[in-house]
Amino acid sequence: MDASQLRVNPSDLQDVSCEKCGDDIFREACFVKRVPALLSPTGKDSYLPVATFACLSCGYVNEPFRPQLRQDAAPETQLITE
Repeated sequence: MDASQLRVNPSDLQDVSCEKCGDDIFREACFVKRVPALLSPTGKDSYLPVATFACLSCGYVNEPFRPQLRQDAAPETQLITE
């Protein structure tokens, strides 16, 4: 079956809650990675946004939503919600 033909009823799916505060409303957010000039196609420092979801109440980013770009990333990742 082609994925575009898959029909899912959202009410049949499991809700996702914040691992820190338990709220179940998230907003789109992003981590920003600096791309050094040596790796940038323009030859200048640039920035790369990495999309994720952050809790609307506390700003916490659940473990499954964290980009696995670094082995040493801090476990208490929290985005500013102001």
